[in-house]
Amino acid sequence: MNLATLAIEHDFGEGLTLRNRTMFGDYQKFYQNIYPTGFNAGSGLVSLGAYNNRNDRRSLFSQTDLVLENRLAGIDQTLLFGFELGREKSRNQRLTGTIVGGNTAPISDPTIDADVIWAAVPSDADNRVHATVAAAYIQDQIRPAEWIELVAGLRFDSFKVDVDDLRAAGRGQFGRRDNLWSPRLGLVLKPRDNLSLYATYSRSYLPQSGDQFSGLTSVTEGLKPERFDNYEIGAKWDVLDGLLATAAIYQLDRTNTRATDPLDPSHTILTGAQRSRGLELGLERSVTSRWLISGGYTLQKAEISQTTAAAPKGREVPLVPRHSFSLWNRYDVTRHIGVGLGVVARSSSYTSISNAVKLPGYARVDAALFYKLPGGLQAQVNVENLLGAHYFASANNDNNIAPGAPCAVKATVGYSF
Repeated sequence: MNLATLAIEHDFGEGLTLRNRTMFGDYQKFYQNIYPTGFNAGSGLVSLGAYNNRNDRRSLFSQTDLVLENRLAGIDQTLLFGFELGREKSRNQRLTGTIVGGNTAPISDPTIDADVIWAAVPSDADNRVHATVAAAYIQDQIRPAEWIELVAGLRFDSFKVDVDDLRAAGRGQFGRRDNLWSPRLGLVLKPRDNLSLYATYSRSYLPQSGDQFSGLTSVTEGLKPERFDNYEIGAKWDVLDGLLATAAIYQLDRTNTRATDPLDPSHTILTGAQRSRGLELGLERSVTSRWLISGGYTLQKAEISQTTAAAPKGREVPLVPRHSFSLWNRYDVTRHIGVGLGVVARSSSYTSISNAVKLPGYARVDAALFYKLPGGLQAQVNVENLLGAHYFASANNDNNIAPGAPCAVKATVGYSF
């Protein structure tokens, strides 16, 4: 993955500011998996399947904001105008693996050493995707008094995706354009200088081609985008100097949803609608001028809220743990060097909408090293799963379950001027 970001900001004076942020990304993603597809209790044999996926993408997105802070009829306000332009091209290809010598292994000895032949089958994805987006938005934040703020915004997106399906069985060109309006409303009350209460509503969308724009078919080409309506109320409280507490209750309604068929991961089924409700708590404390501690806890429940042929109402949404917890410490050893250490924990969750298999809960330890280099350069090294915990991070269905990485190291370098 290669990313380049350019941010420019100019202050014209008298409360007028122009900002632009442009990002170019070049991604080469590849993953490969061999997983169990079934079990014969009589013979004690586990059936195995295999696949790999390649996704190469190039994207260019530019966002420009014009911010005006002034007074209108004696009322303070911050007015935002903006637009966004972007395009992305990707190449997606999936291959199915055939295990030489047979695709079964005894459950008593599940480790096998065999060659795999990779070749495309008619259902394997093989396409080129071109996606473009043009958006314009406006938002006004007014402060009639010191203790109240009102926020109202509206965004318009024109999103277009074109897919060239190269498969012999499904060859063709598919495309869809969606013109979407997304409102946002918010209210902030400040009964005290150290306490803020807020309520917000927002709407957003996800195209049926997915967040990776991985493709369209003759079926998904005619489906409306998924819609998200989010309602949230919360509070921020500066309990004392250096101690910040936050709390929020939310409800997220998701419609026009789809999910992977737990019986056949190569097919997609409709799930109708989903509702997620949750409570989020956060605490941040500056123990000293060098030591910062932050922690968070989330209690959530996500379930199917509309019965369909794919899933009955009340069944839980996969990969949503009921409890999530995080704790992070950062300590600045010097003005240039900082270290971090924390823990992330999740309770169990279901692997698919069948609710037949659960991923066990887990906890892992992460660490980080921060270093400020001369001339505006900053370097950072993140280590995920420092102690090598064994856990299952995600799943594609009831059989295709992905373990968490034993230990992953990521290094980044940034420059600011």
